[in-house]
Amino acid sequence: MRVASSRKLLAGLLAVGLFGCTSGDPKTVKFWVDKINNDHTEREKKADAAHLQEVAKTAKDPGGATLVASLLKNQPGDVVAAAASALGDMGDKSVVPELVDAVDISRGSGADHATEEANHANKAIARTLGQLGDKGATPGLLKLLKSKDNYTVIEAINALGDLKDPAGVKSLSDIATDTSIEPFVNKKAIMALGQIADPGALPAVHQMLYEERKGMSFFAESSFAIYEIGKPSTDMLIGDLKGSDPKFAGWAKDHGILRGAVLAKTAQMLGDLNDSRAESELLKLLSYKDEDAQLQYATRMQAADALGRMRSTKAVKPLTEMLGDEEVAARNTYMRALRFIGDKSAVAAVAKKMDAPKESIGYREEAYKTVALMGDAAEAKAYDSAFNGEEKRLTGECKEAEIGDADCQAQIKEVTARLKQYKAALATNCATGSVSCWTAKLQDPNPFVRTRAALELGHSGKADALSALFDAIQKPLDGADNDAVQNQDEARFAAIMAVHWLLDSGAKASDAAGMADKLEKQVEAEKSKTATMRSAEDVKRLAVRLRRA
Repeated sequence: MRVASSRKLLAGLLAVGLFGCTSGDPKTVKFWVDKINNDHTEREKKADAAHLQEVAKTAKDPGGATLVASLLKNQPGDVVAAAASALGDMGDKSVVPELVDAVDISRGSGADHATEEANHANKAIARTLGQLGDKGATPGLLKLLKSKDNYTVIEAINALGDLKDPAGVKSLSDIATDTSIEPFVNKKAIMALGQIADPGALPAVHQMLYEERKGMSFFAESSFAIYEIGKPSTDMLIGDLKGSDPKFAGWAKDHGILRGAVLAKTAQMLGDLNDSRAESELLKLLSYKDEDAQLQYATRMQAADALGRMRSTKAVKPLTEMLGDEEVAARNTYMRALRFIGDKSAVAAVAKKMDAPKESIGYREEAYKTVALMGDAAEAKAYDSAFNGEEKRLTGECKEAEIGDADCQAQIKEVTARLKQYKAALATNCATGSVSCWTAKLQDPNPFVRTRAALELGHSGKADALSALFDAIQKPLDGADNDAVQNQDEARFAAIMAVHWLLDSGAKASDAAGMADKLEKQVEAEKSKTATMRSAEDVKRLAVRLRRA
């Protein structure tokens, strides 16, 4: 009995020490709000506020949010910050006016205690306003954009993007194009404008496509924002191809931006948007000429890629005729575009390049791959014939380049192994349009077979292939080496394109929002892995399209 009594006494002492005179249930927000109001020192209040945050995550007190909101006034900055964070977890939008009223930007960006606490509070308020998702928060967030603390400004920018309120476009556009602030803040503003996806953001985003500062480009953020804004962007981009906006042309000239650079980047974005209204202008770019050979080919290649993505049948003839171009990288891009378009009439012309005696293996190999990804059993004989003569051609190239026998044999072994891998995509025994057969091939261990299967399903126009294609997109890139990962990534990209083509043909995803969530989580999980960075932007774009639908 004496031991038990001692334990009870100790528990009572601890309770007095921890809770003071506050009574009630410590699992409720009311208990901790009352305790904060009763405590006298800032240290005690901050400790209680930390407990409040934990309790608020699961608390169901009637009127609890109103009680917590009362702490936004007449409390130390860190207590206000904790209260704001707790309100975000509680999810009650009714407290948005109180959060807006609690904004205080009277202090600067100093390191003194009071200023730091005020900025902590402002950051937490901004984060919570974005989390609650009520457009009534916009005035408070616009006020926070004027803070002298960059971290607070960034939180406010992020929150405005989350709210997707067009009322924030003007202020965010000013920040996006402000050359006097940190480039990271500019980028955040561009990203928020993309989230809002209002056409009113286009002038600012358009400018930032070509802006560079201290060697830093804003193209990645701006081009993604262009995609998020969607089809309203197409008219602007077509205007760039035509040169029909004298104001932009003058700005580009003043900033030393070359015409070829504008055309190449514009073609790339039009390929992402996949808007057929741009087809005629993109076709013209296939014959674009520039004094700068690099820009000439960059423009032609981006135009070819865009036309391939939109499966332009009008591009088949010019792309086939361009297979004799002197630039190998360009010709390989043209063949890739032909694979996307999927017009079988181009296969015969490509097949002739597999054993072309004057062509390098870098070009011949792309021809092998293209025939394997587009051809049928009829092309198998030509493939085998070319393959059987490949060792002789490769040996000749080794001698011409003065490569030793051992190194030459190693290269021949490596190349022929890849050609055998490609051949598997030609020998699937699946008929064109057979969804069940090609769907099964999406599980094949050979990534080129999976690439072929995805392309065939995308070309089929059949909506019942969507589910299997989504599974293929989510398949991990876990190859043993970089080459293996690249091949897996190619298969993933083919599946992404296939989904776009099926959506273009009128297919509907059964749970578009749910799939968008999964894809965004996939990007987040993979963002630290260099191997998956190639397809991450395309996965993100697909998620945007699904949400838009």
